[in-house]
Order: sequence, then structure tokens, then C-alpha cells
Amino acid sequence: EQSPSEESLLDLIERSAGAGYNALGLYLEHRFAYPSAPWAAGPGGLTPEAAGRLSRAAAGRGVRLIPFLNTLGHMEGFIRSEGGQWLAEAPGKGVLQICPSRPECIKFASNLVADALDAFDDEWVHLGGDETHQLGECSLCAKRAGKVGQEGLYAEFFGRLCRRVLERGRRPCMW
Repeated sequence: EQSPSEESLLDLIERSAGAGYNALGLYLEHRFAYPSAPWAAGPGGLTPEAAGRLSRAAAGRGVRLIPFLNTLGHMEGFIRSEGGQWLAEAPGKGVLQICPSRPECIKFASNLVADALDAFDDEWVHLGGDETHQLGECSLCAKRAGKVGQEGLYAEFFGRLCRRVLERGRRPCMW
């Protein structure tokens, strides 16, 4: 549950610029205070206001600050947060992934993306995409996977998110 402070991130931006780097990927997970999921933010998590200040500071030093989200896999921080258990693809079998089929989970991920698009101004928004080993484990996903395959579940889920990013004039990235 460790979150870097705004000061330590500013120092990292300074050191990155000093070393000649022009981009810094900021891995958020549930350590960002997503306005759409206030219940999930870990202690000391980065706020949208701080993200804006950091983005401006980075740009002033010639460094792009790229948000790296998790939107399907690596969601254990959200799922283990009080109130997040409903997101799990396979309750009781591990808590790594949200369900890519249930509309409320799709909306949840879409809202995370919207929150990041509002808080960060870089052209790129990284949507995650790795560690989706639980695809097809819930009954709804198993039924859908029988028709479109696990690859189809994945493509449909991320296709929606990529379109959302593109509609906002930005570029989606994935692992």
C-alpha cells in the first residue's frame, strides 16, 4: 500500500530529465484517487489535482508523464478494497481480474479511463492488458467465451476502452 509522495515524484521527474529521458510511465493501480471509485484509493494515493501539477511540472522539463492503468488484470487492489469484491471474475479462485462481461464491470473500467483522461494530459494512456489469466471463469464469461473465445472476450473489452481513449483525441497503449 505504498504510494510515492508528490515530492518524490517531482524528484523522479527532475532526475529523469537530468538523465536525458523524455517520458516517465506512472503506474497507478489503485494508488490513484479515481473520482469514480473513491472507496478504492490507498492511503496517500495520488490525487487528480496532484497528477495535474506533476503533468505540468514534467512538461516544463521536457518529460511526458504517461498514466499506466490496470483495467482488467492486476485488479487485486481494487477487488480487495472494501466494497470492491463485486468486481471479481472468479470469486474464491483468486482476485486478480475483474469480469469483462458484466456491464457494471465494463462501466467501472471505462470510468477509470475517463478519470485518467481528465487528470493527465499526455497523448498516451496505457490501459494495462496483462495478467488476464482468469478470462472465461465466471458463468457469464464462460458462456460468451464458448462463442467468441477468450481472445474475443479480451478484444471486446479492450476495444471499448481503446475507442473511448481515441474519442477523446488520445492514443491508447497496452502491454
